[in-house]
Amino acid sequence: MNAKKQKKVMGLCGETPKLGESQRCIGEEPDVGGSITLADDGKMPDGAEPRKNRNTWLKRKYKLGTWNIRNMTAGKLNTIINEANENNIDILGITEHRWAQKGHFKTDCGEQIIYSGKEKAGQSGVAIFLSKTTSKSIIGYKPVNDGILTIRLFGQAKNITLIQVYAPTSAASEEEIEEFYDILQKEVDKKDKRDILIISGDFNAGVGGKINREEDGIVGITGLGERNERGTILVDFAVANEIAIKNTMFEKHPRRLFTWTSPDGKTKNQIDYIMIEKRWASAIQDVTTKPKADCDTDHELLVIIRCLALQRWRSWSSTFSYLLSLLLLPTISLPSASLSGLQ
Repeated sequence: MNAKKQKKVMGLCGETPKLGESQRCIGEEPDVGGSITLADDGKMPDGAEPRKNRNTWLKRKYKLGTWNIRNMTAGKLNTIINEANENNIDILGITEHRWAQKGHFKTDCGEQIIYSGKEKAGQSGVAIFLSKTTSKSIIGYKPVNDGILTIRLFGQAKNITLIQVYAPTSAASEEEIEEFYDILQKEVDKKDKRDILIISGDFNAGVGGKINREEDGIVGITGLGERNERGTILVDFAVANEIAIKNTMFEKHPRRLFTWTSPDGKTKNQIDYIMIEKRWASAIQDVTTKPKADCDTDHELLVIIRCLALQRWRSWSSTFSYLLSLLLLPTISLPSASLSGLQ
């Protein structure tokens, strides 16, 4: 990456961000008392006034990605944000950050990061990075647990519910896998039926290609590798919910298909996926990995290009009305007006 294009965002020594902790967006030394403010309640900051004019339309195509980054160590957040900006990614789902607890924070450059983890730092965790522009479309979010994070975005034609996931690894028991999919199914059932649903992340499952007609429009013929037991569970979930696994549907060189490489470099599998409701599948024009993107992980950055547009969220009162309408979904509200100074 061109060093001139890199920008320092924050330096985290593998630790969870602390409330009130601040670091500079550009430069080497921390800027004590300013720059980034963190919060885990999503409340409106004191004195902040919601903007009344939210009629700006984001008509361009935008990119969404997912990346297992294998631990957010010192300086890695800088690298990840730089890679997202280099690849013009508007929304990046992150898995296995290994931070503790949940919350959101903003950089001086305007990017927003929402994260969900365990009570103590561990081997899991999910997060979502949003560019400065995309952050203005946030309606709210819900940190379900260390493996599931839901965010809702204001869309031009339809609102978008995005669920970022990190499924249990191959070492997990059948009970843990069943519990994961039970919780994921509940989140899918709770979403507004009018929303476009996208699910992305590391499923630790091999899907391969389509094997029967029941999977038409759900699994493509270009999926990499063979289906395993976890892959069967994922496909069953996708079929039941009519969700298309899009990175099995584009003919690519294997270098652009596999998302994980074994430690010895001999095994390459496709275990990270981006999925969208079947009826909206045509909105995704391409899915590919970005082999040149690097953040010291054994996973590849997986990116889609979408043609659905986002719009800025309108007001705090609209967010409050939205929350009241979803009594079964206690979303943490994060209106765009609050992005200028979270407390």
